[in-house]
Amino acid sequence: EENLSFRAADNLNLSAGLLYVYSGAVPMPNESEYKFDFDSYKAFSTKEDYLDPIFGDVGIAPCTYSTYGAYGQAVWDWKRLSITGGIRYDNNSKWGVSVYPRIAGLLKITDRLTLRASRGYAYRAPAPQQLYSANAVHGNPAYNAVSGKFGRPAVSDADSIIVSFPLMPPNDLDPEKIGSTEIGLRYYFNNSNYAEFVAYSNRVTDPILRIWATLDTSKYHGTGSNVVPSDMPPTTRTYRNESNAKIKLHGYQLIGVFKDINQKHHLDIKGGITYSSGHEEVSDDNYKGESFERVNYIHQTPKFMAQCMIDFDCCKIMHFSIQNLYCSKWARKYYM
Repeated sequence: EENLSFRAADNLNLSAGLLYVYSGAVPMPNESEYKFDFDSYKAFSTKEDYLDPIFGDVGIAPCTYSTYGAYGQAVWDWKRLSITGGIRYDNNSKWGVSVYPRIAGLLKITDRLTLRASRGYAYRAPAPQQLYSANAVHGNPAYNAVSGKFGRPAVSDADSIIVSFPLMPPNDLDPEKIGSTEIGLRYYFNNSNYAEFVAYSNRVTDPILRIWATLDTSKYHGTGSNVVPSDMPPTTRTYRNESNAKIKLHGYQLIGVFKDINQKHHLDIKGGITYSSGHEEVSDDNYKGESFERVNYIHQTPKFMAQCMIDFDCCKIMHFSIQNLYCSKWARKYYM
């Protein structure tokens, strides 16, 4: 990563940067009772030369991917107004080129009160865990499993082993597209202490959701998840872009930062309260017949969250930091 900045004029600052990332990974393997043979995997290698005695090569998917990107940004100051504009370019080895802009502004209403607003766009590429993870389980009669060939068995008696497939890789995934708007009003009590109210809104299109899907029995002979009724076809979980679905999140924050409240002990208190609301449009896929359903919450996002951190010195040789986080309940990612 390399970043360059220079002052083009008294009220204009320019910056630009380049980034290159090269990664290699082995996503989550199966629930095997045998230890993974680490000697069979070399860093940044996609060679599959490891077979599990039970699952064969199911779930063994070493992968590599790379991204190079560039960004440009300009900050223009005029009296009490500051405007920032930027653009980002990314070229991913799997998903190709993406270009996203951002604009933000800050207005000093008074010497103590500021107002800021921003709008930006981004993309979020699927993680290797979503692209390649496979989960296979054997030996549990609760799965209503059937016997048969699966994967590429490494032992001669593999045909007699009961195997189920609760999670299988998707055929393909695309990045999620994100648009975000934020407005903040901050009041300074002095140079370092302030209180701020923030409102923001995020919208995700083509979201990656964990859904039910029929198991490809021509490739994986066995059963799917044990929570699916026995009269259903073999069903497994996988990931998919829901092109007709949207996720809309609205959030509100109240933040306070107070430093050196007690100068002798350098007492600092920082805290914040966040309230989130919104909805998702999700699909049951072919588990119940494809139909979109709106839920008035965001998966894995608590509606209420409070944070507090207290720092202070004691006895000249000790420093204490106390942190606390409280979250209300939230829905897991596959809860309907």
